[in-house]
Amino acid sequence: MIVNKINLFIGKFFFLLITFFIIFFFCINSVYAQNTTPSVKRAPLDGKDLYIHCARCHKATGIGGPSYGGFAANLRETFLDHEQLVEIIRNGRRTLGMPEFKSRLSKREINALATYIEKEFKGKPLEE
Repeated sequence: MIVNKINLFIGKFFFLLITFFIIFFFCINSVYAQNTTPSVKRAPLDGKDLYIHCARCHKATGIGGPSYGGFAANLRETFLDHEQLVEIIRNGRRTLGMPEFKSRLSKREINALATYIEKEFKGKPLEE
């Protein structure tokens, strides 16, 4: 009788011990999985690399002038704000010879390009 009680106690003990380790393993595994999942952060795009789409008409210096589609605007003298630049790059100005780029560039690329134009050309004189 005492042997049966001891065997029952040992059986319950091992059952609880195994249950504890299983729960512990799943808890640790889920915590580890949450903490090691990398957050996806996009690196900022460099508009300089994208400016190649503009340089054909607006020239490498941004001064524009006579070009393929007509007379390209001088980006150094533009009064357009960021949203207006994005809109024109996205949809173009066909009547003035400016093509649209929404079919070739993503919204993120267009935004990076507008930022580059603002930082690199807008309001800056051409240094000789």
